[in-house]
Amino acid sequence: MYKEIVICIIIIFLIVLGNIVTQKYTENSIKELGDSLNKIKEASDSSLAKEEINNSQKIWNEKYKTLAYYIEHDELEKVTEAIIKSKSNIDTGDEGQAIENIDNCIFLLDHIKEKEKFNLRNIF
Repeated sequence: MYKEIVICIIIIFLIVLGNIVTQKYTENSIKELGDSLNKIKEASDSSLAKEEINNSQKIWNEKYKTLAYYIEHDELEKVTEAIIKSKSNIDTGDEGQAIENIDNCIFLLDHIKEKEKFNLRNIF
């Protein structure tokens, strides 16, 4: 009986530890990408915006590989789609639509962060 209790405690500890690690990685990834996207919104020059959107896409492609292990792919694909739409809007010079897509992307990132939080509302 003692062995089973110890094994259960170890398993629960590992689950909680894994959740903490993935939550921190998710928060850091979303903050990094969000900062990059906000730089695009603040960019006054079209060439600076193109550079920043390329940087944002590069950051997302790196983070996507790890986030895909534990976050729904549908959520991640929505963010990818919003970034690609923003990039094409910036390339064509449609800044209004690009800002709208960037705001949508930031909203999706915040939604992912809230959805992945370890709290009572998300458990039940």
